[in-house]
Amino acid sequence: MAEQGSIRAAEVVGAISLATDLGTGQPLEHTLRTALLATRLGELADASPPELVDAYYVALLHSFAYTAADQQFRDVVAADPDCAIAHWGVAMSLYHQLNAQNIVTAPRGDRLRIAPHFYNTATEIDELVQALP
Repeated sequence: MAEQGSIRAAEVVGAISLATDLGTGQPLEHTLRTALLATRLGELADASPPELVDAYYVALLHSFAYTAADQQFRDVVAADPDCAIAHWGVAMSLYHQLNAQNIVTAPRGDRLRIAPHFYNTATEIDELVQALP
């Protein structure tokens, strides 16, 4: 428990995430709900208490700066290839980066579905290819 009058990291990061939600057009508390979901998924997977803390903060990262969050998630995947939440984070980071460029995709678990149609132009396909890391 934090000392009376002290500010916990979770409170600071949580407050910043509210501003990030507003700045990125997400519903208020979207990032906080994502962090709680990540923590609950960790509990269901019998994660240790330190792993649950990591899941909470890594999930908060996903909305701060998608490029930075993407790298953080990729670092976790490199360290632990079986970490499902990190694979999900990579997919979600890319989803938001593409969405910001008006490139429509659909998250599917820890993957990102890209489904071009006959009405997509060659220019749109080129834009997608250019936007991919």
